[in-house]
Amino acid sequence: MDLRFEDFLAPVDGERLADHVTNSWSWFAPIAELSPIGITRFGDVLLRDRDGAIYFLDTAFGILEKVGATQEAFRARLPELARAMLRVDLVRELEAHGVTLAHGQCYGFGLSPLLGGPVTCANVSPLDAGVVLAWLGQLVRSTVPMAEGHPIRVSSLGRRRREPSYGSLTKHARDRSSFAVIEPAATTPRA
Repeated sequence: MDLRFEDFLAPVDGERLADHVTNSWSWFAPIAELSPIGITRFGDVLLRDRDGAIYFLDTAFGILEKVGATQEAFRARLPELARAMLRVDLVRELEAHGVTLAHGQCYGFGLSPLLGGPVTCANVSPLDAGVVLAWLGQLVRSTVPMAEGHPIRVSSLGRRRREPSYGSLTKHARDRSSFAVIEPAATTPRA
């Protein structure tokens, strides 16, 4: 796959990204000691720890995973991770239809996949990245105590009011089980 990682990052300034993450996800304790370094076109956040390890925050589901012990290790894994992590196929399809991002935007789902929304172009729009991160942070935080399959009711607050739809909560992310780095078990020398 011919892939330039930077082509799948949203055009959001680092300082603004840090503010958005702090304002929207400060409740999520696992990221307290991490610094945001990038945001994907679908609003997922890449973070780095003090030792240089790279983490991926799947903002649609509130899942944080270590994806590389270093930035170089992460980039080496990119070919295996790109399709699901960066939603490469969906980005390319949107761009083929002329749906692109302005500065400060990322793609957002009209109905979040967490709530059963389809992962299709028809359910995606370019939105302000701060709005997307705030909405997903609130949504994930509110669903933490709910179990998979919990019944939900979704209402539209837009100009064209629709009847509420009903479904169930989905807590499995994307089309993969995990992006996490599998670290070798520590061994202790024998005496």
